[in-house]
This record gives sequence, C-alpha cells and structure tokens, in this order.
Amino acid sequence: MRRLVLGAVVVAVALALPVPAAGAVPADGLVTTEVDGVTVTTTEPIETAEALAAFLLSATPKDVEVDVDTGGVVSVTERVAPTVTPFVTVSGACGAGDACLVSGSAPLTDYGFRGPAGTVTGSWPSRVRWRTGSRTAQAWYRHPQTSVTTSWGGVLGPNTQVTASVLVTAVRVTLY
Repeated sequence: MRRLVLGAVVVAVALALPVPAAGAVPADGLVTTEVDGVTVTTTEPIETAEALAAFLLSATPKDVEVDVDTGGVVSVTERVAPTVTPFVTVSGACGAGDACLVSGSAPLTDYGFRGPAGTVTGSWPSRVRWRTGSRTAQAWYRHPQTSVTTSWGGVLGPNTQVTASVLVTAVRVTLY
C-alpha cells in the first residue's frame, strides 16, 4: 500500500511540472541552431544553408566568427537591441552602488545597472566579471561554446562579485 501511495504521488508531481514546448524560445529571445557546421543564434530559427546565406547578406546586425586557419564561418549571432522593462537604467559606466558587468577586453566599456527593480536584456560581449553593487541582483550569460543561457551564480546579495573563467556574453540583468 505504501508503494502504491508513493507511486501515485510521484506521478501526480510529474504531471504537475511544466514541460517546455518543442521549439520554445529561451528567455533571452534567441534560438541556436546548427547549419552545415555553423552555430547560428538568431531570433528566428535558421535551418538551411540557403536561409543562412540570406541572413549573412541581410542588413540585420550580426556578429560573425571565422576560423582563422580556414577562413570558414564558425558562428553567426544576431545582435539584438536591448529590451528594457521600466525602472532599470543602463549606463556605459559603473557608478557607486550600481550592479556592474565588467569588460574583459579593451576598448569595451563596463556597464552599470541602476533603478528600483526590473529586468534588462541585451547583448554585452566580452564580460569577465559581474558585481551586484548595493543590490540583490542576478545576471545571465550565454556559454561561449554551447550558447546555453546560464545564470551567473543565481540571485546574489549586495556587494557580491563573480568572475568567469573565460570571457562570456552577458544577456540579461535583473535587479530585485
């Protein structure tokens, strides 16, 4: 009887958990596919060589990585303009108390985030460090090899600094 009740509880919990829809768009709004060995990260899936060629010729802002030995395209990432929810402001410098995404390479600037609460999404490449400043905050980055969006240490309290082992592209910051 005990096993039957436990089994019923497991089934009930499994049925209650949300299941992501096939082809669901990640929280950063970008979808990663692979076309002929090229990693493609865009707002709309690109699944054919013809669609990739058309995207490369388009006026859509994008970053293209090439293999220096072969000259072949390795990855293509659409540059998405930041979308800001009210109350979070972004500046090209980190002020006292600001949450801050720190650049890992010159001449890129550090980015400061301030305001009472909210989320900002965008693309801030070559980030090496994340500081919460005087805030409880959370940041996400796109893994450089897998393109998976990952939280940078979860929700962190004030005056916390996290350093990445390699340069990453930050994609979202939330201030609580």
